[in-house]
Amino acid sequence: RQLAENERKLTERRISVMMSQIRSHFIFNVLTTISGYCKIDPKKADNALIHISRYLRKNIRIIEEEGLIDFATELEQVEDYVALEQLRFEDMTVFEKEIGTSGFKIPPLTIQPIVENVILHAFEDIRSGGMIYFKADIMEDGRLSISVRDNGSGMTPETLESIRREIREKSALNSKSIGISNVINRLWIYYHDRAELYVNSVLGQGSEFILIIP
Repeated sequence: RQLAENERKLTERRISVMMSQIRSHFIFNVLTTISGYCKIDPKKADNALIHISRYLRKNIRIIEEEGLIDFATELEQVEDYVALEQLRFEDMTVFEKEIGTSGFKIPPLTIQPIVENVILHAFEDIRSGGMIYFKADIMEDGRLSISVRDNGSGMTPETLESIRREIREKSALNSKSIGISNVINRLWIYYHDRAELYVNSVLGQGSEFILIIP
C-alpha cells in the first residue's frame, strides 16, 4: 500500500509539472500579445487583461482543489482559452459547442490541451475560417462522450498512428506533444481502463478527438 501511495504521489507530481509547462507556454504568448496591443490598441489590451485575469483565477482555483472538477468549470476554462487565442489570431477560429449534459465531473485541464493542440497544429496553415466544434452528451449506455472536432489540416497517417499507439500503450510520457501526453496520463490515473480516447483524422480535412468516460 505504501509503494502504491508513493507511486500515486510521484505520478501526480509529474502531471502537475506537465500542466505548468502548458500554462506557462500559453501565458507567455498571451502577455506578448497584450504588450503589442498596448502600443496600437489600448482598449483591446484592456480586454485581453480581463480575459487573462479571469483565466488565471480559475487556474489557481483548479490547482488548489484536488481530484475531479465540475465539467462547467472545465468548459468555462476552455472558452476563456479560446477567447484569448482569438485575440492573438483574429478571425481565425470559430468555437461552436453543443452541450447535451453538464452535470458531471472531469479531471482538470482534460479538454483544453486538445483544443490547444488544434490551434497550434491544425490551424497553422490556415489564416481564416478555422472551426472547432465541441460536443458533450450522454451515450445510450450511460457513459459520457466528449468530442473536439476541427476543419484544419489533419494528420498524416504516420502521425495519427503514432498518437493511437501512445493511447494503446499508455506511452505518452515519451510523446513530443505535451498536451496530448498530459490528457492520456490523467485519464489513466483517474479512470484506468474505464476511459477511452479515440483519434480520427483525414489529411487536409481535419481531425476529431473523442473522449468517453464513466
